[in-house]
Amino acid sequence: MIDLSHHFASDEPSRHSEWLRQQKWFIKLRDDRERREKIEEKLDDTMEALVSAVVMATTEELNELQTRLDAYDEATVIALMENQEKLDRVNAHISQLLDRAYVMEDGRRGIFI
Repeated sequence: MIDLSHHFASDEPSRHSEWLRQQKWFIKLRDDRERREKIEEKLDDTMEALVSAVVMATTEELNELQTRLDAYDEATVIALMENQEKLDRVNAHISQLLDRAYVMEDGRRGIFI
C-alpha cells in the first residue's frame, strides 16, 4: 500500500514556506505601490508649485523681462565688436613689429629691445 501520510507530512513545510514567500511578495508589491504613489504625489505638488509660479508672472513683468534681455543682448554685441576692434589693432601692431624685426639666418624674426 501507498503511505500518503509520509508524503503529506513532508510536503507541509514546503507549502507553508510557499505561502510565506507569496505573502512577502504581496507585501513588497503593496510597499512598492505606496512608494510610487508618494513619489507621484510629490511630483504633482512640485508641478503645481511650478505652474503657480509661472502663472504669477504678469504681462507687464514679461515685457519688462524682454526689454532687459534685449538690452543685455545689445550690450553683448557692442562689447564683442569693441573686443574685435581691439584685437584687430593688436594684431596689426604685431604685424608691424614683425615687419620691422630682424630676420635671422633660419628665417625666424626676432624683436630686440
